[in-house]
Amino acid sequence: MFLPEPQAITGSLYDALRARGYSPFRALQRLTAVRLTAEQAAQLGLTEGAAALYVERRTMLEDGTPLEFVRSQYRGDAYDFIVELSLAVGGRLQDGQR
Repeated sequence: MFLPEPQAITGSLYDALRARGYSPFRALQRLTAVRLTAEQAAQLGLTEGAAALYVERRTMLEDGTPLEFVRSQYRGDAYDFIVELSLAVGGRLQDGQR
């Protein structure tokens, strides 16, 4: 077991995992547009069938051992998704510019 008392974590989950020797290495995250069920909508203060984003993330150790599995629903009208993409190869941009 990675964290024998997960409810005792008060700060960063990843910092707590690293402190026990389990460093998150790679993650796969998927975002999908969904319609909320009545229960999900109530939790988010929306009406049943409202649009939302479903996020599922799987985090692994360097050897591929699964470390974390997360499923979340976010309000579609209040979610801002930003991704920074690095096109660098060997510390330099592919077209030779920095």
